[in-house]
Amino acid sequence: MKEEKKEEIIESAIKLSAKHGFYNTSVQGIADDCGISKGAFYHYFDSKEKLHIAIFQYYFEQMHEMLGKIDNSGLSPREIMRQQLRVPFDQLSKQREFFIIYLREQNFSINKELQGVMHQSQLDMVKWYKQNLERIYGNAIQPFISDIILLIEGMRNSYMATILFHDLRLDADRIAHFFNEPHGRCSTSIP
Repeated sequence: MKEEKKEEIIESAIKLSAKHGFYNTSVQGIADDCGISKGAFYHYFDSKEKLHIAIFQYYFEQMHEMLGKIDNSGLSPREIMRQQLRVPFDQLSKQREFFIIYLREQNFSINKELQGVMHQSQLDMVKWYKQNLERIYGNAIQPFISDIILLIEGMRNSYMATILFHDLRLDADRIAHFFNEPHGRCSTSIP
């Protein structure tokens, strides 16, 4: 029960922060949205900053859980990577508010603990790319792996920003297929 209420507070904070910005969203506003008192809020989170960190941990844990399910699906390495590359795009459609917060936070100074959470998520992502690329291509990929990871991540971020800020509906499966296409054929078009 306590975990469910904690998740409800996190979801409320994400929703309200996407509208007003995290720092303009009050604890009282979050408490009101959840139907709890301000004092009850502090029962779940010691401070608004701890809630801020919990928002990012919550999202990254959801992502890791989804990636893990696909990783253990028994599919071929190429199909695993293709399906896993879809996850952020699928998440964007479900959690648009989180992505707005995430992009805002990358542009502002944030506390050291949150920087650590975001840094760890980036390290995990690099490790994930490396592991999947090595599964597909073996050791032959080693001289190029850093460049490939940067290119894929840059393209993924650009597509996600385009979807988010221009409200375009792009086919996540086609984008993931393009990233994972050995011949480099682009199969995605922007209207």
